[in-house]
Amino acid sequence: MKRFKAGTYFTTKKMDPVAFPMAWEPLPAAAASSFASSPRSAGAPPQAQPYVLDLRHYMDPLVAQDLPTVPVGMEAGKPPIAASRSDGHLVSSYTLEATVHHRGSYGGGHYVTYAKKDDAWVFISDDTMAKVEAEEVRDNTVEPYLFLYAKQPLVQPSEGDARTELQALAQHYLHQAAAGKPRPAAGGGAAQPVYLSRMWLHRMAFFHDPGPIINPLCYCAPAGGGAPALPPLVPRNEVTGSKPWPAATPQPHVHGPPVAWYYVEVAAADYDKFYKAYGGTQAVTRAALEELARSQASVLRVYEDVA
Repeated sequence: MKRFKAGTYFTTKKMDPVAFPMAWEPLPAAAASSFASSPRSAGAPPQAQPYVLDLRHYMDPLVAQDLPTVPVGMEAGKPPIAASRSDGHLVSSYTLEATVHHRGSYGGGHYVTYAKKDDAWVFISDDTMAKVEAEEVRDNTVEPYLFLYAKQPLVQPSEGDARTELQALAQHYLHQAAAGKPRPAAGGGAAQPVYLSRMWLHRMAFFHDPGPIINPLCYCAPAGGGAPALPPLVPRNEVTGSKPWPAATPQPHVHGPPVAWYYVEVAAADYDKFYKAYGGTQAVTRAALEELARSQASVLRVYEDVA
């Protein structure tokens, strides 16, 4: 929110009240079906509807045609888009997860947060935390500075939904990695595992739409093409007296976090499931992982020598 206004002589804090969509729960699939098949009779009171932040009216019509039809119980105040399909798979609705408030004036103040944890709201100020009612969040309309929303489908996915299964699979692999599950030795009759970015697995485990798989440590490459490489180091001996980067030392493409942490081992068949659902980059093989680890270790040794 633009809470501060710069003037010719003074900069002030704007205290305009702002109404904002709150958190809401997806409509159960059974309820959505009953609403759709049993329209409200004339004169009957309207269904209770949450105030949903839905961006479908601001999306390109070619994209909006793949959005699901809005259930009767979840209308957001605008007429539905005619191109929406009952089986649309995209999501354009968002639920409130947290707000950041600024208390004070332009000259000084303090930031506090209201954050949603499961079904409860929590007030956070430095090291102070307290459970609050949702009405306190909703009624505080003059202090919000940031709103944090998470994508959420209008209708709750049914049991056995493909995305829900992939989400559980990602969480399984993250738990295994956190527990330090040892990697099996190379070779053997079983299909060799492959390696997937821990960062993307987190997106799959906790986001509704993780986006395409992002597997490389980074995407930098030399202007002339060819194998990516680290940028050359400045000859630090001109400044500190230490040794420069040896001219004959290769500078492999190993930017990013430690290889051993960044990649999580997954079954090749499971990687195929993720890839078919979201696309993206190919898996990292065991041989490629070991080569990345050796290259990263050699670069670190050179950096230690020139430091």
